[in-house]
Amino acid sequence: MKKLINIILIFMFLVSLVAIPLAYSYIIHKSQKEINTFIDFVNEKTEDLNFTLEKNNETSYNNYNNTQHDIEKDYLASLKDKALEEVEDISAYRPIPNNLRSYYRDLENIMENPEKRNLIIKLYRRCKLDGFEYSCVAIAWKESRFMEYVVNYTHDYGLMGININYLVKELRQEGIRIGKYSKLRLITRLIMDIDYNIDKAITNLHYWKRVRKGDWLKIWASYNGGWKMNFKYARDIKKRISAFKLYLYKHPLLAELLNSSERIRLAENR
Repeated sequence: MKKLINIILIFMFLVSLVAIPLAYSYIIHKSQKEINTFIDFVNEKTEDLNFTLEKNNETSYNNYNNTQHDIEKDYLASLKDKALEEVEDISAYRPIPNNLRSYYRDLENIMENPEKRNLIIKLYRRCKLDGFEYSCVAIAWKESRFMEYVVNYTHDYGLMGININYLVKELRQEGIRIGKYSKLRLITRLIMDIDYNIDKAITNLHYWKRVRKGDWLKIWASYNGGWKMNFKYARDIKKRISAFKLYLYKHPLLAELLNSSERIRLAENR
């Protein structure tokens, strides 16, 4: 009797080994078939819906709802603001190189002053038209620390530190007579007229860019030292540009303000 029970149990076990996989395969096959049927149903309904939407768009395009457009525009703007905030949070963790720490701290202090911050924005946008946006910001930072009414003992005047002797020589080469009183009027204009001061700096940069064949280190060195080239000055300008770009990297909202129509080109070497 006991032997018979064992035979029955073994038989049932062998049957289960065959039956279970078969049952599982049947269930999977049936489920897959139902899923495929459902997918076909969804695709069919989606095609019908797309056809209906296209038809509605064709018939109601001229009566487009402006309110809906404004809602979509506001939604996209909110997504952009959110993305910028996320980038700013991530950017805050970028380390500051040791050789730029003092420049970066100084720039942070400068940016706390609303007048200087607005002056930087104005200077950047004006000089960007000529491709000197970073150079002009760094030079103004070096020469005057973004102060407009500056007089230097080396006869450099205004925001961009324009040298009056160099300017007089340049004007005389153009055939303009400069006397004692004319020179005083030039000095006054360099100090009081910020746009004139910036224009003279841009003219100077254009000249040295042509002479130095696009070598930015030599261009900056010539801006301060002329034909003698002050490379110590040029290396300092290069560090200030790097610090300014790093500041923009950590403050993307300011970068967007400076470049309202295009992204900031952080890889530029000027």
